[in-house]
Amino acid sequence: MNPDYPKFDNNCANFISQALNNAGWKQTGGVNPYDNDNWDADLAGPAGHTQTWAVAKDLYDYARNEKSMGHMDNIWDAKRGDLYFVDWDNDGDSVIDHVVGVTGRTSGGVPRISSKSTNRHNILLTTWKKIINDSTGPDPIWYGLTAEKD
Repeated sequence: MNPDYPKFDNNCANFISQALNNAGWKQTGGVNPYDNDNWDADLAGPAGHTQTWAVAKDLYDYARNEKSMGHMDNIWDAKRGDLYFVDWDNDGDSVIDHVVGVTGRTSGGVPRISSKSTNRHNILLTTWKKIINDSTGPDPIWYGLTAEKD
């Protein structure tokens, strides 16, 4: 854990936000943690972090709306820097529960991911999907975002 950032019990969006911040996304500042135009680990005053920093579904909205990340038609096409958002329970409400970052691809083209909440570093997408499908019940819904425009 990087001591320069907050830590949460469910840390996936915080972990990805830290990576995005270190990759060049600039924190916005502000005072309202629920303003979806703000993305910050520690707002001015007592507010703390924004929802867009620490909650996967809000980070998804911020990435789409403020960072113009494009929808990925096929998650297997992901490249380094792309993001996967997941609705674990596939219960019809399309609520995103988790986010991971794509950290590369194998020579055969399989995406590698890294995540927090369960520490994973450069795990193959095929392996991660097997772990998820063996443990969650219904197939999760995947939402891939890419830095490439729609």
